Order: sequence, then C-alpha cells, then structure tokens
Amino acid sequence: MSFVLIDRLEGLSLPADGPLRRDPIVPPEQQSADYLARYDDRTLFYDAVALGPKHVLVTAPAAFNLWDGLRRGFSWEDGSPARLFSRQRLPATELLTFRRRPGALRFRLGQIDRPVRLRESPAAEFAGLNTLVTLSRDNPLPWIREWLDFYVRAHGLEALVFFDNGSEAYPPEAIAETALAAGLKAVAVYQVPFPYGITLRSPDGRRSGILLQPSLLNLMRRDMGAQARAVLNVDIDEIIRTPGDRSIFDLASESWHGMAKVHGSWVYPDPEAELPAPQHLHVRRAIPNARCNQKWCARPNGLLSRFGWSVHFIGERLKSVAHAVPGAELLHCRATTTGWKDTRHRIPEETAADPDLADYFRTWLPHD
Repeated sequence: MSFVLIDRLEGLSLPADGPLRRDPIVPPEQQSADYLARYDDRTLFYDAVALGPKHVLVTAPAAFNLWDGLRRGFSWEDGSPARLFSRQRLPATELLTFRRRPGALRFRLGQIDRPVRLRESPAAEFAGLNTLVTLSRDNPLPWIREWLDFYVRAHGLEALVFFDNGSEAYPPEAIAETALAAGLKAVAVYQVPFPYGITLRSPDGRRSGILLQPSLLNLMRRDMGAQARAVLNVDIDEIIRTPGDRSIFDLASESWHGMAKVHGSWVYPDPEAELPAPQHLHVRRAIPNARCNQKWCARPNGLLSRFGWSVHFIGERLKSVAHAVPGAELLHCRATTTGWKDTRHRIPEETAADPDLADYFRTWLPHD
C-alpha cells in the first residue's frame, strides 16, 4: 500500500483592514502598481509542524519589520511564551524552531489571538525514497502524469510532495490519484492558499518578490523530505536528462557535498503546434540555443543543504562549491504552461528540430 496524505498549510495572515504590513523589499521607485498588488505583505507565517516530541518548526516568509511580532507572538495555552531554540534566516524565509511543550499553541499579536494548528510530520513515510517536490496551480493532469511517468522511468522516482497553490480545475485528491497511477510509493499533496508573489529582480540580483516557493522548499528540507534519499526540485515543464545510467538521485546522493546541479536550455514545440503543449512535443531548440536557469537535486542532510534551499540553487554563499553535472541537461519546455506564473507562449522565430531530443522523448515519453 502506498502512503497518501492530503493536507492544507494553515498559517496566519495579518488583517486586511489593519495597519501592519511587511515592508516592500525594493525601493519606492521600483514599486509599480503590479508589484504592490502581487507582493505578499500580509502573510505572517505559513505553517507550524511538530518535529518530534521536543521541537516545533514554524516556516514564515522573510519577516523584515515584522520580526519582533513574529518572534514574540507564539505562546502555549497556559500563557507561557514559546521559547525560541533556533532561527535560520534566509533571503526569502524564516525557519523558527521552538521548544515544544504539552498543550496547544497560540499566536497573539495586537488584536490577533487565535490557536495555531500543529501538524505532525510525515517525514518517516518518505525515508530513503527518491522524492520530487514541486509547486503548481491548475496544470492539466495529463501533463502531471506524463511528467511523473518520465521521472519514474528515467530516474527511479519513488515519492512526491506536491504543493498546490490554489488550483480550481480539480481537487487535491485528483493530483494524488494521478501520482498513484504513476506507481509512486508515497504522495503528499498540500494546499497552500498564499500569494505566489511577483518576479522582480532587485539591483543585487535577487528575485525580490517571491517569498512562497523558497519557503516551501525549506519546509520540505526540514519536514517532509528530511529523511528522503534525495530531493529533486523541478516544475511540471522541466525534464532532466543525465548521462549513462546514473539517475539524478544517484548523482546527488553520491556527491560529497550532497547535491547535483544541472544547467538548462529552453526547448520548443513545432511552430504549428497547438499551444499550450505537453512536454513530449518539445523537440526543437532556438538558434542559437537559449539557456535557462539551472535546477538541482540534493540530499536534505548534505553539506550544502544546511545553508538552505532556493529555487535555482542551494547553499547560499557556498552555492559555487558545486559544479554542474557534466553531460546532464535540464530541458525547460517553453509551451508547457498555463501562464499562472507568467505568460510564456513565446516561440522564437528561428528554431530547429533536434533529432537527438526527439529520440530521447520517444524513449522515455512514448506516444502514439
């Protein structure tokens, strides 16, 4: 029997009619109306989970000016404050570990006084498994199935943690059923009803409006995937191929620093194809080849993982320690998108068929 969990992260947001807000990350001259509308200035924390009998992990977006209220707001039902054991502060994320005590957890800040749901960790169910983590919204179920089938066949994928950011096309049970049909041993689908944010590069090069996805990745590192053999972070439109018979999970688990980094390229469907298009139709490349951001697979307890996970790299200041896997490539399927993050149905005027790419997809994603 496979393990299946469907759950919802129940954090806390500041009142819409209240004065307290998270400060914007970028200076006033970069705060467009679109930025201010999509930037998450109200979510105080995403989740609280019990990590065994002694500790509670609270995952929050970067606190900035809200830090003091976040730190002091947690208490136990008898009124005693929750004792902060450790804080890991990352560019987009706060990971707060409190000493656990008997009883219920509460949060009090100004007019806010409410209980905090304390989840139990499912980490043991993913122990030793090749696990994939993703954030998605309303991606068609056939795309999800094709994507999972590929990773099962080509890389020995065994488990999935799926963060669903507000899908309306289907319930979370449909995602779990799709994953089970691909033959996975453990599946967890979490509804995450929080703003995705906005991609805006600040002068220092950081993605200055995306708080949710990096926070969920670090929650994965500390909670659901903490005991996994290795965790692969890819989206529905991303296919990784590796040289020889070594899977991406093998490469990460056998690395001395605990991660496998893969550089990527955009790939495209035929110009006459109906858009959006599934992964297996992406058998063309731009002229010249168009590079895209890298992705990674990592051991949660590896050396670099201790310094945090981001969307495109791990290790923060030590991220340059790991070199990309020779001969491996991330294939980023340009037209496999519903546009929930951005509109990407833009195909270059000049593309060329890649027979090697077509052969690869025929091998691992066979279609009639």
